[in-house]
Amino acid sequence: MSGTVLASAPTLYKRKAGTLTLTSSILTWTEPSTPTPSLGIPISRLNALFASKAGATPIRLKIDLVNPPESFNFTFTSPISALGDRESFKDHLATFVAQNRAATSAAVESSVAAAASSRSQTPVPAPGSPAPAATAAGPSTSRAGTPGARAPEDQAAIKARILTKDPALGELFQQLVVNHVITETEFWQGREHLLRLESLSSAQRPGRPSALVDPRPSSSQSGDVTITITPQLVHDIFEEYPIVQKIYVENVPKPLDETEFWVRYFHSHLFARHRASSRTDADLAKDDPIFDKYLEAADDGLEPRRAGEGVVDRLLDLGATEEDHTETGNQKDITMQAGRLRTTLPLMRRFNEHSQRLLESSLGEDERVGKRRRIEENEDELDPQGYISQIDIEDLHDPQAAPAVMLDVADRETFYVSGAASSGDGGGTAEERAYEGMDKAAVLERMRGVLRDWEADLGELVLAEEDVGKAMEDMTRSIKTRGPTSRSKDELPPTTMRQAVSCHTAACEFLRLFWSAALSSPPDRECAKRMVGFLAKTGEKVEGVALGAGTDAERVRTALRPVMDSVRKAMAYWKGMKKG
Repeated sequence: MSGTVLASAPTLYKRKAGTLTLTSSILTWTEPSTPTPSLGIPISRLNALFASKAGATPIRLKIDLVNPPESFNFTFTSPISALGDRESFKDHLATFVAQNRAATSAAVESSVAAAASSRSQTPVPAPGSPAPAATAAGPSTSRAGTPGARAPEDQAAIKARILTKDPALGELFQQLVVNHVITETEFWQGREHLLRLESLSSAQRPGRPSALVDPRPSSSQSGDVTITITPQLVHDIFEEYPIVQKIYVENVPKPLDETEFWVRYFHSHLFARHRASSRTDADLAKDDPIFDKYLEAADDGLEPRRAGEGVVDRLLDLGATEEDHTETGNQKDITMQAGRLRTTLPLMRRFNEHSQRLLESSLGEDERVGKRRRIEENEDELDPQGYISQIDIEDLHDPQAAPAVMLDVADRETFYVSGAASSGDGGGTAEERAYEGMDKAAVLERMRGVLRDWEADLGELVLAEEDVGKAMEDMTRSIKTRGPTSRSKDELPPTTMRQAVSCHTAACEFLRLFWSAALSSPPDRECAKRMVGFLAKTGEKVEGVALGAGTDAERVRTALRPVMDSVRKAMAYWKGMKKG
């Protein structure tokens, strides 16, 4: 075996027990009775990994290989660390898989580039002479500029999922990319947000279960009470109660074997205290010389035994004011005391610690560090704790007028003088001229008088009969247009509709790529020119769909008229670009 051992664990392969070992160059599986590995897999053949669902038993890992394609399934059997062993192998193997895929993608792209270079240097054969042999190469795919990229093949899988979820987008991809109308890079240009969202969605992992670890015994028909021990249950117990893991490490395999350890634990006072309830189970628990050494006094004091760690936001800290008003006494009132019933305090604090661990595992270390950094960055001399920025409410600010925008006028004096002269030349309506010579106070008083005597009497409102009839006709026509009967009559035949939608979708895609290239800085004239060539054929395609529609030809032309107008605008813009 070459290289440093990265991971090793007992596993089952084809229902046989053995040891799975991973080094930097090879993955081997060895039976206990044989000194040499029964299976050897080079790291360079790794292609994909598949793991069993979280919480499922047994814990399996499937490895897909290439050259030639084949698969291997391994079941991790350690009752203590099967899940951890699987995760360790999965992390190491995932790194190798990503490296292999990146190397494969680089080799493909280099071969495509070499083929393209050779095609550009191939001389055109003279008439009658045999043509040179063509070099087969797949389409080049560039993923360097895709946000959120992890590995090239990961991006390929993400794109495949997006096309599967959106059949319309998948049909457009088949029509344009697979048929070599545009490149894959051009197709995904402007759709990076879809790749980013799908990448984030696929990277999500199920979090820890919110329930406390509380193994429930089951009764058989004979009356025996049993608790089934699984690797997942052992992992959860060790994670929830580190003291149990400490006892296991110090006492297994000597003086206790694994079976005896769990039997004595489930009958001990320690397990009774770990139960997710307030009962003590004193009648069922037994004294145990090993487990009783690790018992601690119940955490039922006024203050918890383990104080909270990390950054505490004082605006959310209920104990932030515990030392206020020392001149009158700062004894906690009844609502702030830890608990009047001392037997419930240990369980309440266990719930609090469990909730805190869940929150920290969901946020991750980066989020906790970021929170601490944000609090430190908000500190300044006047606000050392950064509280002012958190309690500042914009709605409580005094209203302020928006800053004026100065007009860029060449000769301001002449401009304002001419404006004043034009306002006094008798322009405006008759009503406006009537108010010109009046005092502002008199105008205001006159308006008050008018409004004071005004009453809303809508009964005097009389509508013209002709206007009412026209409005009713418009509403009736609109309702008929939206009705199911009229809509079924106006629908195009399925074949014609499918052809029209395909023509419209392709034209919109060419327009999107054209404007992206034409309006970029600097403009991508080569791409814009290619798109203009495709757009120039849109009219022929529309006319072909219309002629195939028979009596519905005019309706097809009307439906596709907006996209044809957009095509004409794009063509006119391209002519201006060529002149410029």
